[in-house]
Amino acid sequence: MPYKHKIPIYTENLNLTGAYFRHQRIIDGLSLTYVADSIRMNKGFLSDLENGKRNFPDGTINQLNDFYNLKFDDSLKFYIELENNIDEIFHALCNSNTFKEKQLLELILSKRDIYENSSGFFLFNLLNLFYLIRFNCNETSINDAKKINRV
Repeated sequence: MPYKHKIPIYTENLNLTGAYFRHQRIIDGLSLTYVADSIRMNKGFLSDLENGKRNFPDGTINQLNDFYNLKFDDSLKFYIELENNIDEIFHALCNSNTFKEKQLLELILSKRDIYENSSGFFLFNLLNLFYLIRFNCNETSINDAKKINRV
C-alpha cells in the first residue's frame, strides 16, 4: 500500500482557546493551581482545557475572561481572516510587490485590539513580528515581539 500523507483536519477550536488562556496565565505569572482555585475549578480539568484535551463547557470562557479581565472571542472568524491574509501577503512577497505586502500588514496591525483577543492571537503576533523584521528594523520592538511568541 502506498504511503499517504494525512493532512490534519482542524477541529472547531483548533486548541487555540486553551493555548490563549494558558499564554495569559503564564504572562501574568500565575500558577495553574492559583487560577483553578480562584475560579473554583479542578486543576487537572483546567490543565486539560489549556492543553486542548477537553472542550470548554458553556460559560467557562466567560469565567476565564472575567478572571483575566479580557474579552476573548473564540470564534474562528478572525483566525480564518488572518490565514487568508497570510496567503495574500505571501503572494505579494513572491511577486516582489512590497507596497501591497506592507499595506496588508499595516491593515492587519491596525486591527490589533480585535486580533489580540481572538482565535487569531498567535497568527497576529507572528505577522506583527514579520512586519517588524521586514519593514521596521527596530531591534527593541523585534525583541519585544519575540518575547510574546516564546511564552
